[in-house]
Amino acid sequence: MCFQQSQPLASEAALEEKLHQAQRDNAGKPIEKPPRWGGLRVIPRSIEFLTFRENRLHLREYYTRSGQQSDWEKQLLQP
Repeated sequence: MCFQQSQPLASEAALEEKLHQAQRDNAGKPIEKPPRWGGLRVIPRSIEFLTFRENRLHLREYYTRSGQQSDWEKQLLQP
């Protein structure tokens, strides 16, 4: 196991070092998965990012796309 999810982290540099060490240790090896591993693929059509501000004029950025297009259209929403 390379990472201990949700455990405290000393710094971003420490995280990057763990990544590089995992890449060195596992180079050329297949990635092991639990026998009952499964997954889902989520393809969003829209997503909203909310940036809170002290003055309560929060920034709401709403991104949408239609069909299989990879281009996202950005729209600002009122707080």
